[in-house]
Amino acid sequence: MMRKLTLLVTFLLLFLNACDNNQAPKNVISILSEQPEIPSTKPTASAPPTETNKPTLLPLTEQEIYDVELLRLSWTREQMNELGLEKIINEGTAETIYSNEDASYSFFDFYSSLTTPAFVSVYGDIAGPRNIRVGDSFEDVLNRFPVEQDWKISDSGLFYGQFDYAAELKFSKLTGRVADSDYADVENGKKIVLCTEEVLPALTIHFANDVVTHFTIITVAD
Repeated sequence: MMRKLTLLVTFLLLFLNACDNNQAPKNVISILSEQPEIPSTKPTASAPPTETNKPTLLPLTEQEIYDVELLRLSWTREQMNELGLEKIINEGTAETIYSNEDASYSFFDFYSSLTTPAFVSVYGDIAGPRNIRVGDSFEDVLNRFPVEQDWKISDSGLFYGQFDYAAELKFSKLTGRVADSDYADVENGKKIVLCTEEVLPALTIHFANDVVTHFTIITVAD
């Protein structure tokens, strides 16, 4: 009996000594908080791409017209003759036209003070304002200018600017409009008329079946 009691006391002493020498276990939450963060392997949703801001389209300017190749607005009849252009005289309209395969230049006798072309029409592969060329579609040309309203429901065919009805539907500053063709024999013909800040020079773009046939720069009112 005495031996069993001695063994029990010895065992208890050994057990208590072992507990004193070992550190107490850490709290489970503390252990988890010390673990390194493992990056997620799940794909992250990317932000939707932002729309590309379209450039603001502005009304046609005088400078855009003056920059057109082969314009020759300062050329006289004598210079046209020296250039070797074909000359046609229309007595009914008192008009003299000098032309080649790319362009024509119209002079009017009733403008006695005007010694330079009143109209310049481009038929060849020459870039006009906004890089407009023969063969471009109507919608493509229209979309190179500000479209502020539906020209189809406008009384004057206006798609930008404010129209001056006192001008007899011919000219009004900083306007763009769609009108009927000047040529009765043109199938599905129409034209876009664009006036600048000073009204003139103006640009008229002619279409047949919604394709550009030529464009005309106007420097004086007809």
